[in-house]
Amino acid sequence: MKKAIWVIAILVLSGCGYEGKIRYECQIPENWENKECNFPVCLAEGQCTKDLIGFDPTQTTITVTQDTGD
Repeated sequence: MKKAIWVIAILVLSGCGYEGKIRYECQIPENWENKECNFPVCLAEGQCTKDLIGFDPTQTTITVTQDTGD
């Protein structure tokens, strides 16, 4: 009986999860160039891209390398 209650509780709580929404618009890469997502305007709302994603995408270069396995 206890196991059935746990299973039901887990199923009910799993329905309360991710809805495909984001909390801040400045987390979306398409919005990174908007004035609301850049200094100094972003400070008023606390939505600076640098603070939300952990790096400044306008000043960061990412290099992707692929190991060919040779």
